[in-house]
Amino acid sequence: MADEQDECSVATNAAMEVALDECSAEGLMTNLSRMVGMKEPPEMNGPPDELDAADCMDMDVVRGWVVVRAHELIRDDVGLTDAIEQAWDEAGEECGW
Repeated sequence: MADEQDECSVATNAAMEVALDECSAEGLMTNLSRMVGMKEPPEMNGPPDELDAADCMDMDVVRGWVVVRAHELIRDDVGLTDAIEQAWDEAGEECGW
């Protein structure tokens, strides 16, 4: 099962790399936002650099932070699914969940 998940993750990242080549920065932010459950994309400078306790209680703030962080990771050549997963993991670490 793990091998199948790894293969699927690699295939998804490869397919998304092709799609990302066609996306503008705004298009990427819009699609990332939809993937994490936001209706509208956050402003790039909107979410805080670090999440504090109050931010962690507001899932809209957390989702916005995840979108911006995933976008940064993608620009650093991290695959889409890995970038979203890493951004959620980092949010969880900052929020203590």
